Amino acid sequence: MRNVCKLAIATQMLLACGGCRDSKSTADRASVVAKERISDIINSPTSAVNDSSAAVVPSANAIDEIPQGKSYRLAVAAVDRGDFAEADRVRVELSTDSQYNVLATAITALILTKQNKLDEAMRAAEQISTVPVMQGESYVIAGEIFQRQNRLDNAIGAFESGLKLDPNHARAHRLLGTTYYDTGAMRFATDHLRKAAELDPSDVNSLLLSERIFQDYEQYEEAIRDCRTLLTRAVSEDSKNFMRIKLAECLLAIRQLDQAREALQDCPDSLRVTATRAAIEESAGNTSEALKLAESVLERVPNDRMTGLIVGRILVVRRDWIPAISLLKRMTDSSPYDHESRLLYGRALVGSGAKDEGEQQIQQATELKNTFLKFADLHQDAIVRPDDAALRVEIGRMAEQLGKLNLAKQWYRAALGLDNQNTDARSALERLAGNR
Repeated sequence: MRNVCKLAIATQMLLACGGCRDSKSTADRASVVAKERISDIINSPTSAVNDSSAAVVPSANAIDEIPQGKSYRLAVAAVDRGDFAEADRVRVELSTDSQYNVLATAITALILTKQNKLDEAMRAAEQISTVPVMQGESYVIAGEIFQRQNRLDNAIGAFESGLKLDPNHARAHRLLGTTYYDTGAMRFATDHLRKAAELDPSDVNSLLLSERIFQDYEQYEEAIRDCRTLLTRAVSEDSKNFMRIKLAECLLAIRQLDQAREALQDCPDSLRVTATRAAIEESAGNTSEALKLAESVLERVPNDRMTGLIVGRILVVRRDWIPAISLLKRMTDSSPYDHESRLLYGRALVGSGAKDEGEQQIQQATELKNTFLKFADLHQDAIVRPDDAALRVEIGRMAEQLGKLNLAKQWYRAALGLDNQNTDARSALERLAGNR
């Protein structure tokens, strides 16, 4: 890694223009995804991870072949966990090595990025981009800078360029996965998050986010796979209990009830464990046991949604109108956009004889459900249209209609991340900020 001539013109151009993406490859990728069935969207691998057409360049893995490179990786890990003192100790040590002091400059860029001194960080990234073996690192650092500036499209371009130079750069995969998540391109997010966790077995957070995405999009088999992988990793017992509960929830969703019960066997008692057991027993038809478990949770957390719905459903089936109305009114008052509790509330009212009021609640529940289904469809559209800022504005507006203001802000920020000139997203964020 001796002093070399400045042959990093392409890298300099990327850093100057903000990581402009290859529009043709983006369009091709979106076209391929759009042809897939929605149920398979998240499951298939993305071509972005490996690009056989990439030019042959020095591999960034050469960094790991020297003792100084291993020290650099430890410093990067220290920066990511917020231990700047340890990272700076390594930086000082490497800065005295005339042959490898470029690694010290890279650590400086990383620390400055975490401290949001982004102009200084970019200047440091430009310095290291002139060393061929460090070009991949410079792209990844630039990508993180763009990510912090909410220039998400530029960040994606930088991370993908870094991965062309080093396809096994775990940190690039992790950051690219979280950036795709921020834009709503969930299929690409899970591909890269899983790759990051595969390359770095200590990276638990990437798998946690991957599992969350799969569960949110009802891809339960894939979520189960991530849960089981996480249970093999070196994590705390509390983390394992959390994953056992998530595993049980996913198994319940596909009605593998015995396996769901088994997943909870080693979990200590907690309100969430009890709530999950109540849901399993309700699904199995053991309504008396489900009711007992769910009511024990509601006694301590009166507005718990999962157990409230369990109790509400059972009371409505049993035609126990008075306690059903009392519970379900409380639930709809606390969560006015929850169509499921409102529907049950309407049915309880109709059953009790309050037909007009009940039918009005059922009509409102139907309208909310239709809005929610359209909202879910737009999420699926966002997966197959990863570069569509206008679509993200539309999702943000619908999130507002459903009372999900924080989620609306996320989608508006995603739109700005893809198109920083989007006036609709910018004005929506300004309006929501003024309504706090």
